[in-house]
Amino acid sequence: MNTCNKCGANLREGAKFCSKCGTHIKIKLFCHQCGIELEPADQFCYACDVSIQEENSSKININIDDFKIEDGVLIKYIGNGGDVVIPDGVKQIGSRAFENCSNIRKITIPYDITDIGSWTFRCCSLTEIDIPNGVTTIGYETFCFATKLKKVDIPDSVTEINDYAFCHYESLRDIVLPNGLHKIGVRAFEDCKSLNTMNIPNSVTEIGQLAFLNSNKLTLPQKYEKYRCY
Repeated sequence: MNTCNKCGANLREGAKFCSKCGTHIKIKLFCHQCGIELEPADQFCYACDVSIQEENSSKININIDDFKIEDGVLIKYIGNGGDVVIPDGVKQIGSRAFENCSNIRKITIPYDITDIGSWTFRCCSLTEIDIPNGVTTIGYETFCFATKLKKVDIPDSVTEINDYAFCHYESLRDIVLPNGLHKIGVRAFEDCKSLNTMNIPNSVTEIGQLAFLNSNKLTLPQKYEKYRCY
């Protein structure tokens, strides 16, 4: 197994960054025709002048300096926004990591992530997010006041949506809850004024008080109406 040159941590095969210290891992690239080693920025092979195939170049530009990472936990995003790709090797997105980030359009989360912390995307400007299968928990106020995000696809792996997770998320129009979901927290979907449809799977055993307060467009089976009002 390869190890990080800086901190000595074991590296997952194909990792671009060390999950412990965040050091960029240089990946060797080779010309598909003559086999000579290339630099990541090369567009042509200097030996045989062939154009470098797309698969030999990075499609995504990740600047590790945009992230504060400690022991595999993304503590804070400090970049300039746009389309953000969280580096491979990150295991957890910490609380408030993207809170109040006003210039982010899209966030792509790696498959190693299992936990999205509290307040993570609170008041964030993102319009699109990819949550991978493997995430099990959506934390307290994770998407609260994420007013530009119109749709969230929750993967089948999620079992808990915690208190206030989507509250005041006024642009959310529809959401599909996974069949393995067990918990919908207190006021989890409060004030989702554009929300029209939601399935509540039979696997749900716990729904917190006022889970759907003021989400007046949402049509619910009669047995769940008690979670809409005081």
